[in-house]
Amino acid sequence: MKDKEKFTEQIQSIKNELQNILDSLPIMIFYKDKKNNMLRVNKVLAKTLGLSPKKIAGMTCFELFPKKHAEKYWEDNKRVISSGQPLTGILEEIKTPKGTRWVRTDKVPYKDEKGNIIGIIGFAVDITKQMEMETELMDSEEQYRKLFEESVEGIVLADIDTGIIIDCNKALLKLVERERDEVIGKPQKILHPPEDDIGNVSKTFEKHRKDKRGQTIETRVITKTGKLKDVEIKANITEVKGRKLLQGIFRDITERKQMEEALRASEENFRNSMDNSPLGIRIVTEDGKTIYANKVMLDMYGYDSLDELNAIPVRERYTPESYIEHQKRKEKRRRGEPVPSSYEISIVRKNGKVRHLLVFRREALWNRKKEFQIKTFAKLRLPMFFISMCVFIP
Repeated sequence: MKDKEKFTEQIQSIKNELQNILDSLPIMIFYKDKKNNMLRVNKVLAKTLGLSPKKIAGMTCFELFPKKHAEKYWEDNKRVISSGQPLTGILEEIKTPKGTRWVRTDKVPYKDEKGNIIGIIGFAVDITKQMEMETELMDSEEQYRKLFEESVEGIVLADIDTGIIIDCNKALLKLVERERDEVIGKPQKILHPPEDDIGNVSKTFEKHRKDKRGQTIETRVITKTGKLKDVEIKANITEVKGRKLLQGIFRDITERKQMEEALRASEENFRNSMDNSPLGIRIVTEDGKTIYANKVMLDMYGYDSLDELNAIPVRERYTPESYIEHQKRKEKRRRGEPVPSSYEISIVRKNGKVRHLLVFRREALWNRKKEFQIKTFAKLRLPMFFISMCVFIP
């Protein structure tokens, strides 16, 4: 009798030791018999379900979980029992008092000392946080993809080492007038004129690859038909799934370049027309500073350069009587009163001689929409300036 009690105590001691081991593990563990009854669970599973291990013992999954879920669990259990093979990596949704949890479960046959299958042993890891992170990542990737595809600027992702294009958006395809399969998997240098090639990549790609600050470079791309377009490329090094990529954002500036060229030509023509005019021409700011004077105008005053003219105070350029009239016109403009567009002035030349001039003066407003710039103005942003054309009065 004593031997039997001692044996029973030893068995219980082993069971307790096993339970302590199970309870110390950070995963959910459960034993079930062939009839779907819970035989044993550890503390992690009991805590997750909000019940004590003793309360759970003897219950079936139909008593612990909603019918839809319980039926799936029971089918998996029967499959393990009948096949004798483990079932691993099962993604399961379980309902708990604290809400839905997601677990990844492995189920293996539970055998007695003779090797007979008497149930299953389950090991479940709570992956709820991981699932939430993956969902957030998927949402983030979906949002990025939407922005990527809908961007009005061309975007290219290329392997930083090989220059092979791995992705691009619709705007980029439209820019280079190519189909997607003509770009993806191809060297990025196909986007640029042949003269920009330096081995496997283009010059701009190499510059961006070496630069860590994400500089913006003006260059050109070439379409499928050979048409050249001016672009501005801003690139940054990024990493996707452990792979370093260079992301380039292409902005078409062809129209802007054409406008700049037209403006440059217009400025040059304007400058030439003033430089070669038989009239003396002077451009004055609203506060009275001369920012341009052609050679005829400088000759009228007897000076060799604009700097030399500006070095002389305005009062000393006029005769006393003419300076008084100049001040009166200036005051009228300040008050918004009308001022004649033509009038006579008497100036004092560098050599001290007095000359009489007929002045034709007009105001010009700064045109911000066209970003009107005249090199002669030293590219000053002026709200208003005055152009004076003068001729000698014999």
